[in-house]
Amino acid sequence: MSHSPEADAGLLNEILLGLTSEQKTLPSKLLYDAAGSELFQRITQLPEYYLTRTEKKLLGERAADIVASVPFEPGRGRALVEFGASDESKAVSLLDAAESHFSAYLAIDISPSVLGPIRTRMQVTHPQIKVETLLADFLQPLAIPGTFNEMHMVGFLPGSTVGQFSPATVVKFLENVRRALTGAAQPAFVIGTDQCRDAARLLPAYEDSAGISRAFNLNILSHINRLAGCDLDLNSFGRKVVWDPREERVEMYLESRSVQCARIAGHSIRFAEGETIRTGISYKYGKERFLSIAAAAGWGSAGFWQDSEKLFGIHLLQAR
Repeated sequence: MSHSPEADAGLLNEILLGLTSEQKTLPSKLLYDAAGSELFQRITQLPEYYLTRTEKKLLGERAADIVASVPFEPGRGRALVEFGASDESKAVSLLDAAESHFSAYLAIDISPSVLGPIRTRMQVTHPQIKVETLLADFLQPLAIPGTFNEMHMVGFLPGSTVGQFSPATVVKFLENVRRALTGAAQPAFVIGTDQCRDAARLLPAYEDSAGISRAFNLNILSHINRLAGCDLDLNSFGRKVVWDPREERVEMYLESRSVQCARIAGHSIRFAEGETIRTGISYKYGKERFLSIAAAAGWGSAGFWQDSEKLFGIHLLQAR
């Protein structure tokens, strides 16, 4: 099987580095190929998965307040720039809010399969908004299309996406965003954080009874098999989910059911029985902890909203 052109040298390197480390890891962005993105959409609708429901309700109720808290400069267009835009449903809450003043929307995602449909749907539902898409890994420094330079850019990262990265990575990401969005005006950033730190509520959200989370996690192996010409056997791996109270994060692992060997891009990778590959983490950021991370990257708080149970928070950050 030949290497897919999709797997550039950098990505292959990342995969090999992760699988030859003492604690084997895989980059969580590889969870989101077309099949993975579809499985994740199904996860968000599960009864155990409180996150999406809570966030959508909060966004629906508070979108007008959030948008009204972003400084508006008459005469300058306002653009919403969404990071990791698997679909536009959450962005639309902000775009459609009363007095939103948005005239452009940029959807950034690593998965090419989601961007075309976003543009097509938005042209029908929001013909008055100029829609552009950008295929990119948003953890890397970004080049925003020049058409946005004269606009006031408002970043948007919904869901608990920010929880997938270590605090140090979040600082770097927030610095990159600040630089990328600084055009004609100081950027603002609307960002969602999962705040729930109750293991009894959290763990079922990542280990649903229907087994969809398990399928979502195992799909990363299919994706790597395609990308790098590997022969990882999905049936040889189980899955486990752990809550680390000290780090305040959920950790997701695939676990080798036996001693096995896999060929990956010409290398042989050995797995001991019970050895794990960490495929993802999800930090649960309380308000103060998140704001101290944002401050380290040059952002200050300009607003904060949460649901009545304090499960989910929405921060409005302003570049300082």
